[in-house]
Amino acid sequence: TPLPQPSVSSMERALAAICIAVLVAMNIALISWKIGGVPLRGVVAGGILGALVVLYPERIMRAVNRFAPVMWLAAGLAVLGTFVSLINGTAPDVIFKAVMEVHVQIALTLMLAAVLADIAGMKTTAMVFAMVVGGSVLIGLLQLLDIDAGWNARVMLGRFQGEDMSTNTSFLHGRPLGLAFSPIQFATHAALAFAVYAAAREQGRGLIDRKPDADLLILMALGALCVASIICGTRSPILGAV
Repeated sequence: TPLPQPSVSSMERALAAICIAVLVAMNIALISWKIGGVPLRGVVAGGILGALVVLYPERIMRAVNRFAPVMWLAAGLAVLGTFVSLINGTAPDVIFKAVMEVHVQIALTLMLAAVLADIAGMKTTAMVFAMVVGGSVLIGLLQLLDIDAGWNARVMLGRFQGEDMSTNTSFLHGRPLGLAFSPIQFATHAALAFAVYAAAREQGRGLIDRKPDADLLILMALGALCVASIICGTRSPILGAV
């Protein structure tokens, strides 16, 4: 018999939703923003996770137990990658940076996302995710239509983060990228938004213990994913949808 879920207040759910929105927005539009060489999105995520450890230790432990296999996989890949890098003469500081930015970040992000979604609720999480990604898609649509506001928004974000837009080939060639760093990341964000919405929808319909059936809203969300992929000119999500 599963343990009862600890109750949370409306304020806690709202704060969790705000945290999700901020983190998703930073990972979409502000990935190059750094302080002392450290990505600010990582600092913010670490601060929120630290607060959650203090305020919701039982939820943190539940997330650790639930995703232990993934974390062990990340740890194993980190060890393997370190071994291969050392054999090939990679500098220790480069290896350490790679492990921290990839493998450690995976584990921390997974726990953070699980706990925030647990507090905010799956439906709210999906709505927040879709709204933030939808904003980027809207900017991408403006770029596709060659409306200056869309391109100017991306230029301003780039300058704010210290990016050199003259080296961004997608930007130079007029390929829509929304608020993301590249069209590929743009399509990835859209695919993730669809996955989160689909998971929330399936959970809400109680399809955990029975086979899923046709769902018009899921099909509409899939259509939106295809539209986003067409906007940025990326084929992979469309092929996956088909």
